Amino acid sequence: MPSRTEILPEAQSVLNGNVTGMTAGSYDNLGVPGARVTVYAVDPLTGQRRGEKVHSTTTGADGAWGPFTAASDAFHEFVVEIEGQPITHIYRAPFPRGTDVLHLRAGGFAKGEESAGSVLLISRPRGYFGHGRDIFQIDGKVPGGINEGVPGVSIGRLVLPAGAPRSVPVRFNLESFAVRSWPAAERRVVIAEFHY
Repeated sequence: MPSRTEILPEAQSVLNGNVTGMTAGSYDNLGVPGARVTVYAVDPLTGQRRGEKVHSTTTGADGAWGPFTAASDAFHEFVVEIEGQPITHIYRAPFPRGTDVLHLRAGGFAKGEESAGSVLLISRPRGYFGHGRDIFQIDGKVPGGINEGVPGVSIGRLVLPAGAPRSVPVRFNLESFAVRSWPAAERRVVIAEFHY
């Protein structure tokens, strides 16, 4: 029997990865040179930024955006700017340990979403969302695009009407925090990305 099952956090987590792009409308996992990445610490209850940026860089030829040393209990917003693609605000829960495979990529609009007030996505890169098995919500609602039956989708979407940017709660099972509803009219997309 193991003495512990939870992850033992580091005092600080060194984070790194690549900004990856698209070819012919599909994600290609190739590094994007010239992408701008800005990182902010945020309040997990509101998604509001806590002060000035804590990391900022423009990627080189390989698309690497780090390294960035983060407090292992801090929530962050990663702003990804790639020419010709929506500005993407990715919100993440704390990283108890460092990683060099924290890859970032721009989100996109589905048909007609550019005229929405705000477009919010939840993402689970390491698994699928399953109805009846998982709890997944944006602003207290089950997001669209997640199929019933056998889990097979890792992204859900919710479109909000026009209005002033506000705090929006997001949840996946026991993991929850808040994001900000950035306006789609400014070609901005919001992604809440979950660890598990």
